[in-house]
Amino acid sequence: MGKKKQFYEEYDALFIKPKPPKKKKRPFLSLWQRANKAPVLSTKKQAQQPSKKNSNLNRRTHTQTISKKWAIILPIGFLLMILVIVYASNHSEIFSDDYEDDYSDYVDVYPLQEAGIKRTGTVDVSQPLVATLDDPTIYFNKGYKIEIKGDVDIEQHEEELSVLPTNGDYPSITSIASLSFYSGRDYLRSVNMSMSGNLAASISRYLQVSKGDDLFSKAYPQESLDDVQTGYVVNYEKESSYIYLSIQRYFMFPDGTGVWLETYSTSDQETELTPDDSFKEIKKAYREDFEFLEDNFLLTTDNSADQ
Repeated sequence: MGKKKQFYEEYDALFIKPKPPKKKKRPFLSLWQRANKAPVLSTKKQAQQPSKKNSNLNRRTHTQTISKKWAIILPIGFLLMILVIVYASNHSEIFSDDYEDDYSDYVDVYPLQEAGIKRTGTVDVSQPLVATLDDPTIYFNKGYKIEIKGDVDIEQHEEELSVLPTNGDYPSITSIASLSFYSGRDYLRSVNMSMSGNLAASISRYLQVSKGDDLFSKAYPQESLDDVQTGYVVNYEKESSYIYLSIQRYFMFPDGTGVWLETYSTSDQETELTPDDSFKEIKKAYREDFEFLEDNFLLTTDNSADQ
């Protein structure tokens, strides 16, 4: 029996689970202790981890280096900023002065106004100036017409040719036509014809004062046809050895509306002019140009307007 019991005990021992090892109790730590508990490093990691003392020393050295750099950079940057402000301030005055000087060197010139040419009637905005082109004649609703002579091609610019009379400085302007003149179909010159609601304010030039007598625009009134004032405007410019001359012939109706023609001189003999020259002297120097405008544009009364 003793051997049989021993056999059963050894047999049962094969199926009995070993008891688990007892857990070690971890010491209780408060939240403050957990937050401030230093991590446990292995000996190898401790060797690789720099000491706190060396880390603080390196940090202080790095901070001192940055501070020294900023101590140099900030004054230099501040100085550069002052220099930029001073430079911009000085040069803005220079640029401003240059702009003002350039601007003050130019002036708007109104030759008809300077010659004392004014409307002789009243302004009625219900009575526009209307032109009708019936090649080669242009009729105006003011009781006048301009007959165009010579071998000419006329190109009308606008379908409706009309402007309203005004006292304003910026009147409406309508381009009537471009005219090309020929001699035996050889091209001679071109003429532009325009109309304005205030002729005295429309004929103008933007002139450079510093050029003196080498640049001027001046009106020369001529004999009126009934109540229509007529005359010429000479625009002269001398640039080095070249002379540029344009001539305008104008017709002003009593209400201030009007028409003008403009052409450039084609004279082979360029003659120097001054604002003090008389119209007789200017006309003699550029006789062909004035004769062309007189012979090829004839202003007459339109008798058909009364019918």
